[in-house]
Amino acid sequence: MERDELAVSSPAEPQNSGTGTLGKVLSVLEIVATAERPLRFSDILVLSGQPRGTLHRQLSHLLEEGLLTQGRDLCYEPGLRLLKFAYRAWSKNQFRAVAAPHLRRLHEETGETIHLGVLRGTEIIYVDKVESRQTVRMESQIGNASPVYCTGLGKAALSVLPSARLCRHAR
Repeated sequence: MERDELAVSSPAEPQNSGTGTLGKVLSVLEIVATAERPLRFSDILVLSGQPRGTLHRQLSHLLEEGLLTQGRDLCYEPGLRLLKFAYRAWSKNQFRAVAAPHLRRLHEETGETIHLGVLRGTEIIYVDKVESRQTVRMESQIGNASPVYCTGLGKAALSVLPSARLCRHAR
C-alpha cells in the first residue's frame, strides 16, 4: 500500500508527541488506536516513519504491557489495558463530575442529547453525554474526537476563544 492510502484509512494523523522515547511510543500507540482497521507491521512502519528495529522494539513493549494485541493475522489492535485506562480516566474526571448536574438539567429542559466536550488542538473530545429519548438523535460516543469545525459543540468552543488562540486553530 502507498503511504497516502494508509493515511486516508487512519481517521487522524498522530499528534506530534515529541522526539523522545515515550513520545515515539505514544505516536505508535495512537496510529494503531485510531486506525479504521487492524494494521500490519509494514503499515505502522510507513505511517510512523520510525526505523524498523525501533518500531519492532516499541511494538513488543506495547504488546507485553497489554496496550496492544496481535491476532493470528499478525495485525495490531488496541489492547484491553487501554480500556482500563480509559474507564478510569472517564470515571474520575473532575470536569465531568462537576458538569453532570448541569448536563442533566439542560437535558430535562430540552429533551435533546447533551454533550460535554473538551477542546484539544483542533478537535473536540467527547467527555460525557446525556442521551435524548427521542427516536431521531445524534449518534456519538464518549472518547471520540471530531474536528472542531464539524460540530455544534466545537463551534461553541471556538466562539469563546480569545482571538490570539483562535488564530492558532485556523492554521
